[in-house]
Amino acid sequence: MSIAVAIGMALSIAACGGVSSPSTNVREPFSGTLLPGGETFHAFNVPDRRGEYEIALTTMNPVAVIGIALGQMINVSGTSTCLATASANPFATVGKTIGGQIQQGSYCALVYDANKSLTTPVAYTITVSHP
Repeated sequence: MSIAVAIGMALSIAACGGVSSPSTNVREPFSGTLLPGGETFHAFNVPDRRGEYEIALTTMNPVAVIGIALGQMINVSGTSTCLATASANPFATVGKTIGGQIQQGSYCALVYDANKSLTTPVAYTITVSHP
């Protein structure tokens, strides 16, 4: 392949959004309180690129084992909700992460009492890194 063809291909890929380097990702912190037996989600958008994502459980009080997952935002009877679709860790503790490849779209980070083991509410913070 000639250098001109390679440069042309690179420019056309860049014009279509291309692949984002993890070093240029947006980092969004989300906080909440998880109730025993409950679940909650935090929505985020990947506007125009694909790349890698990571969801990290950064703080939790009191310390417990909870679940974190990536989901897609869907509309059910006029209400937006989070449908877990990939990369789940039902045994997450502070410092644990999930991650993988992600494309343009509307997503959510799901936090849930995966093992129905919580006896008191848990305050948490997660950080979502995405293109």
